[in-house]
Amino acid sequence: MNNLLFKRNDADFLATKMGDEMVIMNKESGQFLGLNNVGVDIWELLTTTQSLETLVNELLKEYSVTREQCTLEVQLFTDQLKKQNMLIFI
Repeated sequence: MNNLLFKRNDADFLATKMGDEMVIMNKESGQFLGLNNVGVDIWELLTTTQSLETLVNELLKEYSVTREQCTLEVQLFTDQLKKQNMLIFI
């Protein structure tokens, strides 16, 4: 997924921010997903088309973590979103 461009699938999901966290509901299944503050930051960045690299670069501006760790964590998170059809690939 490194070279792919993607954004969030707003058509099929509703999101509500609650403090530093967010709850996202699949409109069809009614299933919920809770995001912590980092997940919220990624979800908000995904309002526009992004690549894995651009997401990592933006997060590195906010969080004190190595590029390698950030890349791994963002890859794992976006893989989860992909499995739940929460991303649209461009």
